[in-house]
Amino acid sequence: MAPFEASARETCAALEKEFQAVELGFGLMLERFGEDPQTIGCSEFFGEIVSEFVKLFEKAHAQNLRRREKEEKARKKAEATAKKAALRQAKQDALSSADLVAEQLIGSKKKKAAKAATRTLGGEAKAKTAIGHVATQDDSESARLADNIFARMREMQANPAAGGNSGGNPGAGGSRAKPAAA
Repeated sequence: MAPFEASARETCAALEKEFQAVELGFGLMLERFGEDPQTIGCSEFFGEIVSEFVKLFEKAHAQNLRRREKEEKARKKAEATAKKAALRQAKQDALSSADLVAEQLIGSKKKKAAKAATRTLGGEAKAKTAIGHVATQDDSESARLADNIFARMREMQANPAAGGNSGGNPGAGGSRAKPAAA
């Protein structure tokens, strides 16, 4: 039995050293968690405190995940809203630019047609027809433009000193329209 006793003593000594190391580590862990190693036991710590800590940790982790998901949804929604606003603004800017260019082109064409009509055409009906082909935006604007042109032509015919032609040929004279040299 002597060999068994010697072997058992060595095993017990090794176990006692390991137990002391575990007790020391457990005491340090309790201090780290803010507990008093003299008043709380191993079963209390692992049974209640660690269990409660794990529950609270999992709850906090779930809350953090939900918060991140909400923030991500809000960020995506804000990006989509900003993108829609930018597209809407770009479309509006493009339409405004296109409208401006169209107005300039139409205005230029109307002016050219009116000048050509007052120079070359003999009657109001022909001039209105020429201007009407150019006018594409608004019929009332075209009519107003044509009426202004013809009022000017009547003034020029009635008052030759104001730049009209004394010959009475509508649109053939005036300070703006010069007859072509033959």
